[in-house]
Amino acid sequence: MVCKTCHEQIIKPDKMNVNHWYCLNDSMWTPVPAVRNISLTSNPE
Repeated sequence: MVCKTCHEQIIKPDKMNVNHWYCLNDSMWTPVPAVRNISLTSNPE
């Protein structure tokens, strides 16, 4: 589950806007394992 902007950037990484992905900084600390997994594997930095 990702927003439209995230999805477009996953499909077309050359259009990546790293500022949009800063939400992952907080998401990776969530108690929900699936969200943590996506946060850690999707973080472009």
